[in-house]
Amino acid sequence: MKPLSYILLLFAGSLTMHASVIYTLDVNLSPIVPGSEMSGSVTVGAPLTPGESTPIIFTFSDPADYSPSPLDGTLTVGSGIGGFTVAFPETTFTDLLTHKTINLMARGMATCPATSINASGIPCEANGGWQDNDPADYTGTYSVSVAYGSSSPVPEPSYSIPLLVVGAVLLWRRA
Repeated sequence: MKPLSYILLLFAGSLTMHASVIYTLDVNLSPIVPGSEMSGSVTVGAPLTPGESTPIIFTFSDPADYSPSPLDGTLTVGSGIGGFTVAFPETTFTDLLTHKTINLMARGMATCPATSINASGIPCEANGGWQDNDPADYTGTYSVSVAYGSSSPVPEPSYSIPLLVVGAVLLWRRA
């Protein structure tokens, strides 16, 4: 009975491996300060589903021009037509050159399409829009990149069966 337990644990462990997912968000702030950009990247254990969010830290291409720097933010995944959206909720920081408070909000979400060939919508590169205040003082674009942290989203099934067979043979020879 004990060898069977080991085999089951070995097989279950091979099925529970997950690939990480990397979300990268780049916000073009050139309408506010020419050549300026805010960007962040976060790695999560599994793809976020609509309604989920994760903390992300944004850095500025010219950190001396903004406060706070770096900026704590949130990356949010939502439902979109034919896929999922990736955006950020209202994010507030100060432009130190003009001493103006910027209330950045996503408008026209970046949408990663899901297709019959790629049901998860990953990998994805998409663009969305943002505005400062409502009504808008400035408008601009942001880009999103979503990719698996390894070469494939899940381990190949062919690895778990041979691993199970090798484990079973070793345990049977030992018993």
